[in-house]
This record gives sequence, C-alpha cells and structure tokens, in this order.
Amino acid sequence: MTRLITIVIFLTALIAFTGCVATKKYDAAADEATRYQGEVVTLTEMLNRANEELARMTVERDSLLQLSQELTIQLEKLTADLANSQANNNTLSSALQATSVEKDAIIARLTNEKQAVEDSLTNTNASVMTLRNDIDAIQRELDALKQEKEVELARQQADYESLMQALEGEIARGELTIISLQDRLSVTIVDRILFRSGEAIIQESGLAVLDRVGSALAKLKGKRIVIEGHTDNVAIGPRLRLIYPTNWELSTARATTVARYLIDNCGVDENNISVAGYAYTRPVTTNTTEEGRAQNRRIEILLLQQ
Repeated sequence: MTRLITIVIFLTALIAFTGCVATKKYDAAADEATRYQGEVVTLTEMLNRANEELARMTVERDSLLQLSQELTIQLEKLTADLANSQANNNTLSSALQATSVEKDAIIARLTNEKQAVEDSLTNTNASVMTLRNDIDAIQRELDALKQEKEVELARQQADYESLMQALEGEIARGELTIISLQDRLSVTIVDRILFRSGEAIIQESGLAVLDRVGSALAKLKGKRIVIEGHTDNVAIGPRLRLIYPTNWELSTARATTVARYLIDNCGVDENNISVAGYAYTRPVTTNTTEEGRAQNRRIEILLLQQ
C-alpha cells in the first residue's frame, strides 16, 4: 500500500514537472503511468486473494482446533475404557481361576445326572412297552364294544321297524307314537285311550290297544321294559282324593295297572318290567291349554337294552 501511494505522488509530481517538456517525454511518462496503474490493479487483486486465502486458512485452523479438542476427549475416554477393560479382564481372570474347581464339580454332577437319565430312560422304555400293550388291549376292547354297539343299534332298528309294522294301525289313528332314541325305544300311548279321567282302570278301547302292544313286546328279546305314568298339573278332585290323594299316586297306579295287564294277559316276562310314576313333573308340552294337558297325560313304555 505504501508503494502505491509513492507511485501516485511520483506520477503527480512528474506530470507537474513535465508540463512544459516536450511532447515525446510526456508520452513516455504517460505510458509509464499506465503501466504503473496496471500493476496497481494486479497488486490489488493479489491483495484480495491473499485476504480470502487468509480467511479460509483461519476457518480451517478453527476447524482443526475443534477436531483436535474432540480427538483429545475421545482419547481420554478410550484411555479410561482401556483402564476399565484391563480391570475387568483382571477380574474375569481371577473368576475363571476360581471357578475351575467349580467346573470340575459341575462336570461330575452332570455325569451323574446323565447316568441317572439313562437309567430312567431304560425304565421308561419298559413302561412305554407296558403302556403300549395296555393301549392295544383297550383298543381291542373299544373295537369289541363298538362292534357290540353296532349290533345293538341294528337290533334296535329291527325292533323299531317290527313295532312300527305291528302297530301301524294304532299309529295311523293317533293312539300311540313310537320313537327310536340312541339306546332306547319309546312307545307313548295317550291316556284317553286307556283311562277315563281320574281313574286307573283300563277301559275297553284301551284293552285292544294294549293287547296289540303286549303281543309286539313279547316278541322282543333282550329288552328291559320301564312303564312310566304321567299326568297333567290339574289337581285331583275331591271325589277321587280319597283314592288318589295326588297325581303321584294316580300316575303310579296307572303305570302299575298297565304292567300287570301286559304280564297277565300278553305274556311279557315280569322280571323285565319296572314301573314309575312321575305325576306332572315331566311334561312334553305346556299345561296351559287343554290340548297340551291331553298330550302330557300319557303312558310311556321304554324299551332299554339289558
């Protein structure tokens, strides 16, 4: 910058001094001034680039200083970690030496346990063989029971078809129904066919029905017969209360009367018959209508496998 000022002063003095010199010298001086001006521009550009480079180097210096600080912190942390690792390594080495005896003890214990497991496995194999034999025996028993059940179902189906054929007239007239369940046959006779209201004496119309039912039952083999009496929920009237205090007595008496008739008149084996009276406790429909009560008043003859 001092050089630049000096050049400017020099040029100014030179121009003043040569104001009266010859034109040739003036031109030479002008050329010299132009050259100096070019140098001034060049030097100015160099100065600007130098300032920019200085600024860049300053930024790089600050960045390097920050990086140096970070590396110093990381080095200190790594140094501390190394110290901790060495301490842990020393601890683990001591622990490893201390557990060498324990390791031998564990090996011995596991060896004993392995032998015990092998012995147990030998015993288990024997138990498994026994269990398999038991399973095979059970399976054979199940197969036999299944076959027996199939025979029973086939027999029950044959009995059902036999009863349906023998009593098809009564079924068609609505006097009785026959139902085949899983392990039983059920013959239901409506009570109006057999008994008058409040009585346990079989009326004439019922005797013919019982004759045909009894004849069909006598032909069936291997059956246990249960005769059930059922009533509606209407209480016994005052006139009959001395004979049948409640529907329990009436339902039982009716079942017993039917059983006696089948034994005495139809050849049904008395050793295969039992009776039960359920009064109104097992209705098949509602007791709130006359039609429903009529269906609930019934005799059911259950045919079970012996």
